[in-house]
Amino acid sequence: MLYQQGDVLFQRPPLEAIRDCNRNRQVPCNGRYILVEGEHTGHMHCVREEGVSVHRDHETKELILRCTMPVLVTHPEHAPILLPTGFWIVSKVKEYDHFSENIHDVED
Repeated sequence: MLYQQGDVLFQRPPLEAIRDCNRNRQVPCNGRYILVEGEHTGHMHCVREEGVSVHRDHETKELILRCTMPVLVTHPEHAPILLPTGFWIVSKVKEYDHFSENIHDVED
């Protein structure tokens, strides 16, 4: 299962990522977790603290959400999305440039 909000993807992680989820817990800021901050506008993809914990995978450095209830992801320029209960990896959308043969993150 895959969800997208602008330049951010939410997908189910492999089992090995879930095993490490008890370590590297992130700390919320003012009752919410900032998942990704915009490169140009400073707008943020966020979730409220209730019903979710956020962990950083020590190898891949990706964020992993652990949702004990459906969680609303918000951003000022995008429609909110409701993530179902479970684990989710937060990652950036990638773009391939055929001329330069480079892969880079999409910037929103």
